[in-house]
Amino acid sequence: MLNYLQKHCLQRRVPIVIFSDGCTYQNRNSIMSNALLNFSLKYKIKITQKFLERGHTQMECDSVHSCIERKLKNREIHLPSDYYKASLEARKRPGPYEVIMLDFSFFKDYTRLENLRYTSIRPGRKPHDPTVTDLRTLEYNPSSGDIKYKTSFDDSISQPLPIRPKSIEVVDEYPALHTARIPISDVKWNHLQQLKSVLPADCHHFYDNLPHKK
Repeated sequence: MLNYLQKHCLQRRVPIVIFSDGCTYQNRNSIMSNALLNFSLKYKIKITQKFLERGHTQMECDSVHSCIERKLKNREIHLPSDYYKASLEARKRPGPYEVIMLDFSFFKDYTRLENLRYTSIRPGRKPHDPTVTDLRTLEYNPSSGDIKYKTSFDDSISQPLPIRPKSIEVVDEYPALHTARIPISDVKWNHLQQLKSVLPADCHHFYDNLPHKK
C-alpha cells in the first residue's frame, strides 16, 4: 500500500483517503497504522483511513479480481509469470492493468518495536470499552504526529487514541524483511519435481532452481 501511495498519490499534495475492508489482520491493526502514520509524517500529508461497514464492502478493486479470475478460467498455468501475463490481458479498455512482478527484496519489515509509535490502536482501555473492530475511521496527522479515531461515521469530531505515542524519529527506509529467497520444504520441492512430467520442458529450469530446505 505504501508503495502505491508513494507512486500515485503524492503529486497533487492533497489529503489522502483510503477505504479498507474490516479485516483486522490485514487493515485494522497497529502495524498498518504505524506504517501509515510514518508515511504521513515523512511526506507531511494527512491520511484518513475509513473502514467499510459489514455488508457494504463492495469496492472497485473487486471488479479487478473478477476480471482476472475470468481470464484465468480454463487457462493453463505453468509458471508464476503466467499469472502476470493473464493479469495484463484481463483488461483492454481503457488499457491493461498495471502489474508488477515482485521478489523477496520488495518486502519491508514494519514490525520492529523501535519503529512503532503506537503499541495498540484500541480506542478504549477498560473492559467494555470500544475495541479495534469498533473503529470506523483513523486519521493520521503529520502536524501533531498522532492518530485520531471515530467509532461512528456520524461522529462530528475525531478523538485521539487513549495511548500516548512514543517520540521517535521518522523512519526514512524500513529494513528488508528478507535477505534472500524464502526456501520451500524439501517435501514440497520433491512434489513439484514430480509435476515436471506434465509441464513443458522449457519450464523445468524454474522448478529445478527453487530454493529448498534439504
